[in-house]
Amino acid sequence: MEYINVPASQIMPVSGYELPTGLSKIKQEADNFFFSKGPLAYKIFKNASAQAHGESKNKEAFVMDFFNILEDSYRLQFKHQGGDPSPVVKDVFDVLRNSFKILNHTNNSIEPITFYTAIVAYVLGKLR
Repeated sequence: MEYINVPASQIMPVSGYELPTGLSKIKQEADNFFFSKGPLAYKIFKNASAQAHGESKNKEAFVMDFFNILEDSYRLQFKHQGGDPSPVVKDVFDVLRNSFKILNHTNNSIEPITFYTAIVAYVLGKLR
Protein backbone atom coordinates (compact mmCIF):
# COMPACT_ATOMS: atom_id res chain seq x y z
CA MET A 1 0.00 0.00 0.00
CA GLU A 2 1.37 3.40 -0.91
CA TYR A 3 0.30 6.76 0.44
CA ILE A 4 1.19 10.08 -1.09
CA ASN A 5 2.99 12.80 0.81
CA VAL A 6 2.03 16.33 -0.12
CA PRO A 7 4.54 19.18 0.30
CA ALA A 8 3.33 22.01 2.51
CA SER A 9 1.21 24.60 0.78
CA GLN A 10 -1.68 26.91 1.53
CA ILE A 11 -4.02 23.99 0.98
CA MET A 12 -4.17 21.38 3.70
CA PRO A 13 -2.90 18.08 2.26
CA VAL A 14 -5.37 15.30 1.70
CA SER A 15 -3.72 12.26 3.22
CA GLY A 16 -4.50 8.70 3.99
CA TYR A 17 -6.03 7.60 0.72
CA GLU A 18 -4.52 4.78 -1.24
CA LEU A 19 -3.25 5.19 -4.79
CA PRO A 20 -2.04 2.64 -7.31
CA THR A 21 1.74 2.77 -7.61
CA GLY A 22 1.77 4.21 -11.14
CA LEU A 23 -0.72 6.95 -10.29
CA SER A 24 1.22 8.09 -7.22
CA LYS A 25 4.35 8.50 -9.35
CA ILE A 26 2.45 10.54 -11.94
CA LYS A 27 0.94 12.73 -9.20
CA GLN A 28 4.37 13.32 -7.66
CA GLU A 29 5.83 14.28 -11.04
CA ALA A 30 2.90 16.66 -11.67
CA ASP A 31 3.37 18.17 -8.21
CA ASN A 32 7.06 18.78 -8.92
CA PHE A 33 6.32 20.19 -12.39
CA PHE A 34 3.72 22.72 -11.20
CA PHE A 35 5.86 23.68 -8.21
CA SER A 36 8.62 24.56 -10.68
CA LYS A 37 6.18 26.77 -12.66
CA GLY A 38 5.71 29.21 -9.78
CA PRO A 39 3.35 29.96 -6.91
CA LEU A 40 0.22 30.65 -8.98
CA ALA A 41 0.46 27.47 -11.04
CA TYR A 42 1.20 25.43 -7.93
CA LYS A 43 -1.68 26.97 -5.96
CA ILE A 44 -4.12 26.29 -8.82
CA PHE A 45 -2.82 22.72 -9.08
CA LYS A 46 -3.21 22.10 -5.35
CA ASN A 47 -6.72 23.61 -5.26
CA ALA A 48 -7.84 21.56 -8.26
CA SER A 49 -6.31 18.39 -6.82
CA ALA A 50 -8.06 18.89 -3.49
CA GLN A 51 -11.43 19.54 -5.16
CA ALA A 52 -11.17 16.63 -7.60
CA HIS A 53 -11.07 13.80 -5.05
CA GLY A 54 -14.02 11.50 -4.74
CA GLU A 55 -16.34 10.14 -7.36
CA SER A 56 -19.10 12.13 -8.99
CA LYS A 57 -22.64 10.83 -8.59
CA ASN A 58 -23.19 10.65 -12.34
CA LYS A 59 -21.72 11.76 -15.68
CA GLU A 60 -23.33 15.19 -15.56
CA ALA A 61 -22.00 15.85 -12.05
CA PHE A 62 -18.55 14.78 -13.23
CA VAL A 63 -18.38 17.51 -15.88
CA MET A 64 -20.02 20.08 -13.61
CA ASP A 65 -17.29 19.41 -11.04
CA PHE A 66 -14.73 20.11 -13.76
CA PHE A 67 -16.42 23.43 -14.61
CA ASN A 68 -16.40 24.38 -10.92
CA ILE A 69 -12.68 23.63 -10.65
CA LEU A 70 -11.95 25.58 -13.84
CA GLU A 71 -14.00 28.55 -12.60
CA ASP A 72 -12.13 28.56 -9.29
CA SER A 73 -8.83 28.42 -11.19
CA TYR A 74 -9.80 31.47 -13.26
CA ARG A 75 -10.76 33.32 -10.09
CA LEU A 76 -7.37 32.54 -8.52
CA GLN A 77 -5.58 33.71 -11.65
CA PHE A 78 -7.50 36.99 -11.81
CA LYS A 79 -7.05 37.56 -8.08
CA HIS A 80 -3.32 36.98 -8.47
CA GLN A 81 -3.22 39.56 -11.27
CA GLY A 82 -4.94 42.13 -9.06
CA GLY A 83 -8.38 42.11 -10.68
CA ASP A 84 -11.76 40.86 -9.57
CA PRO A 85 -13.98 40.08 -12.57
CA SER A 86 -16.10 37.69 -10.49
CA PRO A 87 -19.45 38.59 -12.14
CA VAL A 88 -17.96 38.06 -15.61
CA VAL A 89 -16.40 34.73 -14.65
CA LYS A 90 -19.68 33.57 -13.11
CA ASP A 91 -21.66 34.57 -16.22
CA VAL A 92 -19.23 32.79 -18.54
CA PHE A 93 -19.35 29.57 -16.56
CA ASP A 94 -23.13 29.73 -16.25
CA VAL A 95 -23.27 29.76 -20.06
CA LEU A 96 -20.84 26.81 -20.23
CA ARG A 97 -22.84 24.81 -17.69
CA ASN A 98 -26.13 25.51 -19.48
CA SER A 99 -24.62 24.61 -22.87
CA PHE A 100 -23.37 21.34 -21.44
CA LYS A 101 -26.79 20.60 -19.91
CA ILE A 102 -28.40 21.05 -23.32
CA LEU A 103 -25.87 18.68 -24.91
CA ASN A 104 -26.33 16.21 -22.08
CA HIS A 105 -30.11 16.09 -22.62
CA THR A 106 -29.57 14.70 -26.13
CA ASN A 107 -28.80 11.35 -24.45
CA ASN A 108 -25.24 11.51 -25.72
CA SER A 109 -23.61 12.34 -22.41
CA ILE A 110 -19.84 12.12 -22.30
CA GLU A 111 -18.22 9.21 -20.53
CA PRO A 112 -15.75 10.30 -17.83
CA ILE A 113 -12.92 8.25 -19.38
CA THR A 114 -13.49 9.99 -22.73
CA PHE A 115 -13.41 13.37 -21.04
CA TYR A 116 -10.22 12.55 -19.10
CA THR A 117 -8.55 11.16 -22.21
CA ALA A 118 -9.30 14.25 -24.28
CA ILE A 119 -8.15 16.69 -21.56
CA VAL A 120 -4.96 14.78 -20.73
CA ALA A 121 -4.00 14.31 -24.38
CA TYR A 122 -4.60 17.97 -25.14
CA VAL A 123 -2.61 19.24 -22.16
CA LEU A 124 0.27 16.83 -22.71
CA GLY A 125 0.36 17.77 -26.39
CA LYS A 126 0.72 21.45 -25.45
CA LEU A 127 3.42 20.93 -22.80
CA ARG A 128 6.83 20.96 -24.37
